[in-house]
Order: sequence, then C-alpha cells, then structure tokens
Amino acid sequence: MHYKNFWILLIMLLTGIVLGGFMGQLAEGVSWLEWLNFGQSFGLDSPL
Repeated sequence: MHYKNFWILLIMLLTGIVLGGFMGQLAEGVSWLEWLNFGQSFGLDSPL
C-alpha cells in the first residue's frame, strides 16, 4: 500500500509540473500574468 501511494504522488507531481509549464506559456501574452511564465530552462540549446 505504501508503494502505491508513492507512485500516485509521483504521477501527480509530474502532472502538476507539465500543466504548470503549459499554463505559464499560455499566460505569456497577458501582461498582468507574465510572472506565471517565470522559470529556468533546461536541456540542450543546440542539437548534437
């Protein structure tokens, strides 16, 4: 039962991260919601 709760928590956290990033990109065009798009970018800048 403990492991089931861990996987549910992990899935919920990952879903929140993805949905939060999506909502931040949607709010980019609205002047009073631009603070929602604040964040760090990660990954490669140019392909290998």
